[in-house]
Amino acid sequence: MRSTIYCTFVFNILRFFVLVNIKIQFFVLCNGDIMKIIDRIELIMEKKKIKQIDLVKKLDIGKTTINSWFNKKIDPKAEYIMGIAELLEVPIEYILTGEEIKQKYYTNDKQKLIQIYEATNPIGRQRIMEYASEMQKLHPEQEEDQENLSNSKIS
Repeated sequence: MRSTIYCTFVFNILRFFVLVNIKIQFFVLCNGDIMKIIDRIELIMEKKKIKQIDLVKKLDIGKTTINSWFNKKIDPKAEYIMGIAELLEVPIEYILTGEEIKQKYYTNDKQKLIQIYEATNPIGRQRIMEYASEMQKLHPEQEEDQENLSNSKIS
């Protein structure tokens, strides 16, 4: 309960800073050391083998901006945090605090798939489930890759 209130509070603060376009820096304790947002982003990117150029493309900003974040250890502006979280497939709260929340995070593709499923009639839903089951049978290695990716997301 307490962490939910805290996460909501942090998210509302983030939204405020995005609205007024103020650059923010959050510091949190991580294994006894102060860790900046950019350090956490860099750590996740290394684990997921995501390159800085991927950030440039996703956020549609200059490479010099990204370089300054990493070289000078400057945290990104609040307006970029949501896009970074989406690219890294982690909750915003994890980037800001280093703590994983209990609620599940879905990428845009997963959200869209859920919306399509929910908007479909029962026969369509059955077909979607059958198709998904067949895809799993055809490509069992993808399930293992996804499980490994989920396990390495934060650990």
